[in-house]
Amino acid sequence: MKTSYINKSQGHESYLTCLRCRSVTIHKVLVSFDTSENQDEYFENSAYQIIECQGCLEISFQKIYYDNGCYDYISDEVIPVISIYPIRSKDFWYAKEYQHLPKNLIGVYEEIIKCYNNNCLISCAGLIRALVEGICNANGVKDGPINIEYKNTKAPKRIKNLAGKINGLYEKGLITKAHSAAIHEHRLLGNEALHELTIQSKENLKIYIEIIEITLDNLYKMPYSVFLINNEKQSVF
Repeated sequence: MKTSYINKSQGHESYLTCLRCRSVTIHKVLVSFDTSENQDEYFENSAYQIIECQGCLEISFQKIYYDNGCYDYISDEVIPVISIYPIRSKDFWYAKEYQHLPKNLIGVYEEIIKCYNNNCLISCAGLIRALVEGICNANGVKDGPINIEYKNTKAPKRIKNLAGKINGLYEKGLITKAHSAAIHEHRLLGNEALHELTIQSKENLKIYIEIIEITLDNLYKMPYSVFLINNEKQSVF
């Protein structure tokens, strides 16, 4: 039985995805605390390790576990179960950096990404809804026009709920009509998550996060970039 994996202890290097480098890099085991249990034909081993990216020096935690059940008879080797924290996965979402975003909005945005990456999908959908509300409040939008049907006719009425505030963002020229419609469509995901405890698919949440990031880019990132460009032009002349 091949057991070369047992030597993956302190000083061992392996290729892993680095969340900061956003690519596969060499990671080195800095510290490894190993435990083992052997009784007759049963064995169980674990290694708890602090690992470091050799590119950016980002620190992560790795657990390697294996027992009798991990033995693969075809390859004649034990295949360990490896868990790495923070979690790496094929659909891992990298948070953007928003330097000019209000601190309370940054906190909610970062929490959304954490929930998405850790499959806390109800919390993720609810927080997205909360972030939309926070964006409205941060931009002084307290209400907006909603068409209310009265005597077979529709007349706009100012409403203070989230639907009204989203229309208020469009009314103030902060987002386009198409952008407003997209936020409205996915706003219902947050409602279902909070009021009906409905678990949304990661694909739906991915689309909504993309919409939210476009919103943050338009409201906070792009204006600052334009400001820098204008200042650069003025300094030239």
